[in-house]
Amino acid sequence: KSGTNEFHGGVFEYMRNDAIDARNYFDPPSNGPKALLHRNQFGAYIGGPIIKNRTFFFGDFQGSRLREGQIDISTVPTAAERTGDFTDRGYVLYDPNTTNPSTSARQLLNPSDPMVIPANRMDQIGQNIVNLFPVPNRPGYLTATSSNFILYPVATLSGNQFDIRVDHKISDHDQLFGHASLEDHPQFQPTPLPGQAGGCCGGNMNMREQNHAIGYTHTFGSNLLNDLRFAYIRYAVTSTPVDFGSNVSSQVGIPNANHGNVQTSGLAAININGYNNLGDSSWIPELAKDNVYQVADSVNWIRGKHTIKFGADFRRYQRNFYQSQAAFGQLSF
Repeated sequence: KSGTNEFHGGVFEYMRNDAIDARNYFDPPSNGPKALLHRNQFGAYIGGPIIKNRTFFFGDFQGSRLREGQIDISTVPTAAERTGDFTDRGYVLYDPNTTNPSTSARQLLNPSDPMVIPANRMDQIGQNIVNLFPVPNRPGYLTATSSNFILYPVATLSGNQFDIRVDHKISDHDQLFGHASLEDHPQFQPTPLPGQAGGCCGGNMNMREQNHAIGYTHTFGSNLLNDLRFAYIRYAVTSTPVDFGSNVSSQVGIPNANHGNVQTSGLAAININGYNNLGDSSWIPELAKDNVYQVADSVNWIRGKHTIKFGADFRRYQRNFYQSQAAFGQLSF
């Protein structure tokens, strides 16, 4: 808004804190900790004269801080499964090297113990992938092999935004204004599994929005007014996985996943049927920088009982965008 010949302002604070909250009755487990919640939105605003009757200002600021605990329950391999023993699941294991595509005939991988992978058939890369999983830390739901891991990660947000506007009366016929707005919102969304395991749907995201404008109004007479404006708008978002910048797939031993550039860094998206996903989200990194340049002019003309408005509005759009599905590879089993 515009400032006035008098100073006006204020401050505000909005707060939520788990210290004054009850524990959510439905949060598992029943004897688990109370979810963390620290939320603050605070700011101030002020407006007034720079030169009385001629120049005015108005400005504001708002900060946002959030730390919010989450509860993620996953299914991870049991201690026995991590060593190749699938007796708890009742899986009979067949040797993939003996499968006949024509007849579907196949032989047991380990005839003496059909549910266990022999030590000499354990693949090191496969074992490295399995080792990314955390060990179970809770009794499974219904069976020991399901919903047997719980994590209490914390999502964070730290945002700042401000606006400032200055109005200046050049003469009775000419007025000028300018304003600038900026908003930053970096945030972190944790993954359901700790460390490099990831588990999809987490990462860092930073959004920045900017809006700047200058306006000039000239009054030619009691029935004719011209309004000229210049504006620039920018939107930028950088969304990256938790392992961004680290070639985790190469470290594990998965070939041709990380190509040496930062866009393909991280851990390949790995889906193993019956377990929680491993790896980073398939849709990030997402990098966008959009710009809009605008020039607009309008004329208001009062003619007798009629008001006529006409003018022109020119906008140049720039769309700079990068996103690739699973740039670091995707594996399903």
